[in-house]
Amino acid sequence: MTPSVTVVIALYNKVGYVKATIDSVLNQSFTNFQLIVVDDGSTDGSAELVKELKDVRLTVVTIKNSGPGVARNVGLAMAESSYVTFIDADDYWHVSFLQEAVSALEKNPSCEVWLCAACWEPAGEKRVPYLPQDKSNAQSGPWKLETDYTPLETAEVINFFATGAVVARTTVIKKYHGYFDFVRCTSGEDGYLWMQVMYNHIIYREHRALLHINTEGSDLGIGRVSLKPVPPWLAYPQPIIDNCPKPYITSLLAYFNLSAFLAFRREVYQGHAWTALKLLLRYPGLSAYRNKEYPPIVFALVWYPFKHYVRRLVKKTT
Repeated sequence: MTPSVTVVIALYNKVGYVKATIDSVLNQSFTNFQLIVVDDGSTDGSAELVKELKDVRLTVVTIKNSGPGVARNVGLAMAESSYVTFIDADDYWHVSFLQEAVSALEKNPSCEVWLCAACWEPAGEKRVPYLPQDKSNAQSGPWKLETDYTPLETAEVINFFATGAVVARTTVIKKYHGYFDFVRCTSGEDGYLWMQVMYNHIIYREHRALLHINTEGSDLGIGRVSLKPVPPWLAYPQPIIDNCPKPYITSLLAYFNLSAFLAFRREVYQGHAWTALKLLLRYPGLSAYRNKEYPPIVFALVWYPFKHYVRRLVKKTT
């Protein structure tokens, strides 16, 4: 029997977590699925552990280390099911996750994507797919992005799209060629995809938290120690712009400017003056999102890299 759902796990060095993740998939109340684990060149025994698991629905594929976007897209290319979903190798689902998603999508044919709330553990924070206008009275059900959202509101929506919280019709994800994989990328490869989905499709929002995100095991996401690099939608914006319906273009470009300011602020703090300058030249509108506590953009472009250089020089000489 052809599986209705393809579940893809991109695995890289999660030996202490991946077994619990896979158990949460294999123990779903909905059983007609295939599980593809794409080992992204793990070196800690993760792949060997997974290969020892015996279940006819489980397939393990090993590739050279290429980043999460590439690994997920390898699994996506293997999907022949009606629906596809992804989960990180250290998170886990409620037992009814797939059942709820498939049921909602089949009962609401206009919805091509299903999105649920998530609990972030161990901190206990719950992120629910509410929006600024409906936090007090929103109900689960079909939803379409408004055309007049502010950049901050748009950012809030994008943040709801945790990788493991989404089930979509496979044709939708393949339409946008899956996750960003133009170059090696370890941050924002998911947002690049979900941004296009968000602007183009009706989404079923489920306000129950059926995904549990493990922040302790996340070294590229919320648990990241290093500062995030420039997001891929700023470096390669054209595919997103080309796929954006005209009523949303103004909102999208405004969001790019806000995102560019946040990236500019990180880059100058790290002393990357050239990267920051390229952002400023490409997105001059980023200066509109400077708050009064932040120095003028041109001054920041010089001052912070200079401070960074002095700190490194002092550290080297002591």
